[in-house]
Amino acid sequence: MSRPTIDSASLHNGMSGDSTETAPPVIVELPELSLERLRFHAVAQAPLRLPPFAGSMLRGAFGHALKTSVCITRAPRCADCKLYRHCAYPALFEPPPPAEHPLQRFSQIPAPYVIEPPTGGERILQPGDAFDFHVVLAGNAVQQRELILSAWRQALARGLGKRRAPAELTSVTSEPPASVATDLEAESLATHGLPEETHRATLQLHTPLRLQHQGHALGPDALDAERLLMNLTRRISLICEFHGGTAPNWDYPTLKGLAQTIRSQKALEWQSWSRYSSRQKQTMQLSGVVGQWTLEGEMRPFSAILQAGQWLHAGKNASFGMGHYSLSATSA
Repeated sequence: MSRPTIDSASLHNGMSGDSTETAPPVIVELPELSLERLRFHAVAQAPLRLPPFAGSMLRGAFGHALKTSVCITRAPRCADCKLYRHCAYPALFEPPPPAEHPLQRFSQIPAPYVIEPPTGGERILQPGDAFDFHVVLAGNAVQQRELILSAWRQALARGLGKRRAPAELTSVTSEPPASVATDLEAESLATHGLPEETHRATLQLHTPLRLQHQGHALGPDALDAERLLMNLTRRISLICEFHGGTAPNWDYPTLKGLAQTIRSQKALEWQSWSRYSSRQKQTMQLSGVVGQWTLEGEMRPFSAILQAGQWLHAGKNASFGMGHYSLSATSA
């Protein structure tokens, strides 16, 4: 398909006052991006404590198993390894920023996966109890599906949590079969999110959304549509470029200006939670906002981005399930 474009010249001409013609709508198209959502069904083989938000625990277990599976040098630090930019572990789990980039330098880029942990809150599973979670694979990660499945089997067998409670992976299925297109494009997602002409959309935030400014998390009162939409735009753009192979040809200043015109109605609350990461040897802040967030205005430029964000999530720590939302069009 042709590279996605925003006709910003037409937009500005239509707003300049020199013409009475209506400006054409700004359309954002997504490059083709392979995307797969997998449902993992597992059975506990020993008492297993699931924390209130198990995404960090699952990510840690997956990362350890993946590194054990593919690392051949056993270098203490991946960044010092001569295979750093050629190894499947960092490429999948902690993608290295590009050494050179024509536009800017990156401290990090998004991982090509998202873990959606079990729902139901904190509880203790007994031997024989079943639990489900989901993993979304994007771009190159879809091609590494079998390696990723093998790592998950090892992670569960090795055990979860402080006591390393083992679990058996009994099945992996695509769920639901028609909810995610194999090639992620704006038109293919049209039936799974916003109608084309909608001017009002509501996000139901299922897990904490953590947006930050200058290193500090933003509470419900400080959040606005521009921060949300531009965070999503940047995240999805980077995933398309570094894991899908095609950089979106989007006019970011124009999108930023349009995002500033979107109005918000928020019914959000702050959810506090932290967890100690044995891998990073520090406490991780997993706090953020949950609830409903309604956006109102010219939504068409952001329709495809918002729809894709349902599977790719938004904000900080999206890779282990934070910033998970569902999207619906709402009437005024």
